[in-house]
Amino acid sequence: MIEDIIPAEVENVSWTAAAADGATIATGATGTGSNVRVTGDPGRRSS
Repeated sequence: MIEDIIPAEVENVSWTAAAADGATIATGATGTGSNVRVTGDPGRRSS
């Protein structure tokens, strides 16, 4: 899980998360507000 709190001084916050290289996003791919919370699976990377 990736989690962050945006300072109150920052207004009109929105975000979009993107996955790459086999990773997936389970929840929180987009959102608004001061609490950012994204959960996902990093996937399996080949060496």
